[in-house]
Amino acid sequence: SPPPLSPPPDHGLLQPPGVQPPPTPAPQEDTASPSRLSPEPSAPPPQSEGGWRDLVSGVISRLRSRRGTGPKGRDMAKREGLPRMPAGIRRGEHRGEYINQRDGSVLLLVEAGSLLMGSEEHKHESPPHQVHLDSYLVAREPVTNARYRQFLDWLSAAGDHERCHPDESPDKNHTPDGWDSKTYLRYSPGADHPVVNVDWFDAWAYAAWARLRLLTEAEWERAARGDDGRYYPWGDSSPEDGDYAQWERSKGAHRYTAPVTAHPKGRSPMGCNDMAGNVLEWCEDWFHPTFYQRSPSHSPINDTSTGRRCVRGGSWNNVSTKLRTSARSSLSPLRRDAAVSFRCGRTPLPPRGIPSSGRLPRQGKR
Repeated sequence: SPPPLSPPPDHGLLQPPGVQPPPTPAPQEDTASPSRLSPEPSAPPPQSEGGWRDLVSGVISRLRSRRGTGPKGRDMAKREGLPRMPAGIRRGEHRGEYINQRDGSVLLLVEAGSLLMGSEEHKHESPPHQVHLDSYLVAREPVTNARYRQFLDWLSAAGDHERCHPDESPDKNHTPDGWDSKTYLRYSPGADHPVVNVDWFDAWAYAAWARLRLLTEAEWERAARGDDGRYYPWGDSSPEDGDYAQWERSKGAHRYTAPVTAHPKGRSPMGCNDMAGNVLEWCEDWFHPTFYQRSPSHSPINDTSTGRRCVRGGSWNNVSTKLRTSARSSLSPLRRDAAVSFRCGRTPLPPRGIPSSGRLPRQGKR
């Protein structure tokens, strides 16, 4: 006869017929016992001198590739048709965004392309004409009081006027009129407001110190209106329809200038702030009312003296027609005004094997 069945283990529960009881838990190992500890992993073998050299070389190569320098980065830029960045300019957080290390300004890459420049609304803007521009960098905002102060501090400490324009007066002082006075602070009260009361030579000297340059009229207009011929930088809506710009009828908190990032709705298609309103901006070109009638079609710049330099963009005391992307104005290069400032740009290096073309203004010395 079969042996008697052993009673099932007592788990404190009444098991229904046909249901298997839960298994008895296995005994736990005593991990605290030194004899049961797992052996420590062995240390990695020491790197040879050549191994460390290869590791460091790989890290440097990857960093150069990200920045767009070095053989891999240059090859990548060439394949993508993108320009290479000069020394002193590093890549920013977003594609097409770069940081100028000299003054900390944000530069945006405007890739080579064409625009319909001018309009039929004013004889100085006529005729509309096609213009092709090589790639260039444009500052996202006008130069602020904080950045201009860096330039003045450097100029005071170094006493170096080599970077100044050769035609400026030998005793030229680049300090804005009324700098730090109550009158100045009335018009431009904050570190993030645009610097004002600067003439064309002040703007040129700052740009040269920052290893940048002033924009040409054509570069300024393309950065403002993009490639789709916008009436205003933000589109065709009137500035009265929204908080697009700091102008004559602004209803915001600022009577005169505003911080350079105060109107994000008014950004241009290239990503620039304050291309309309807040302050007029000095350009590299000499102004001539009929220049458009004989303007070159590739990278135009009027470098024939006329006694007046171009200013673009409209300001806090202008009517809406002055905020148009095609509107042209001019001033004596010695004029300082509480509604006039500037923004900078730079010419990047072309992809390797592709020569530069067009006429470009001089850039600041390194």
